[in-house]
Amino acid sequence: MSEKNSIHETSILTNCTLGENVVIGPFCFLSDVAIGNNVRIEGNARVEKSTIHDTAEILWGSVIRESTLETWCVIGCEVKKSHLGPYTKAKHPGTSIISTKTGSKVNFGGWSKCANYDGKWKWNFIIGDDVFIGCNTVLSVKANQTTSIHTGTKIGANIHISNDIPPLSLVYTDRETWKTTVREGYYASQWKINN
Repeated sequence: MSEKNSIHETSILTNCTLGENVVIGPFCFLSDVAIGNNVRIEGNARVEKSTIHDTAEILWGSVIRESTLETWCVIGCEVKKSHLGPYTKAKHPGTSIISTKTGSKVNFGGWSKCANYDGKWKWNFIIGDDVFIGCNTVLSVKANQTTSIHTGTKIGANIHISNDIPPLSLVYTDRETWKTTVREGYYASQWKINN
């Protein structure tokens, strides 16, 4: 362990490997965790059987199990059996990310959920790059299905999604019918300009 690391005396680490410039706050429990360089873990976090890559930040009270956080992730919620790509953010404690693989620059809004149980089996979610998921949104699975949210999609607040969403789509609740509306390719022109 590097002398440059700072581990609070109330935290417990078991079978962990740490890089350099790692900061671990008070009352944390880490077990079977590999941590890269320049990682910051705030207080009261629980991390088990996971890999945390360079420059990631784990906020107060997070619970991370059997997952991988790539570089520059900022996580403040529950993450289980997931692989979160670089620059992914989920800062709100009520958010739950389960059985999910994301690309880079994915943003989970407050209290968004990944509901992976279909009543009999547990399935997965695949989320592309540059996806925004609004507050209180629930991603769920249908029987025998992995749900995919493709690259460049933006999802509004209070949405329930159980089907695949095409790339560059806008998903929102229509104010007149109160039905979920998917506008495929809504961001296509902006994507061409910016890429």
